[in-house]
Amino acid sequence: MPFFVVAFACIAACDVRPVGDSEIRIGVELSLPLLQSSMQTWTERRACYSCHHQALGTMTVEFARERGFSIDERM
Repeated sequence: MPFFVVAFACIAACDVRPVGDSEIRIGVELSLPLLQSSMQTWTERRACYSCHHQALGTMTVEFARERGFSIDERM
């Protein structure tokens, strides 16, 4: 089965409702440590700078920092 069919079925089955700013903030705060950890692991295990993995992750972390989210500066 094509991926887009599965993805559409999952989206259609979800409880779709508006989310508030506090829910978005919680989601970002939970996601940032995972993203930074994944970026660190990539750096430790690969010899190349992944344009998709590292560059997009770096832009996301900077975007979050500019909006006042706490970032692990050691990573």
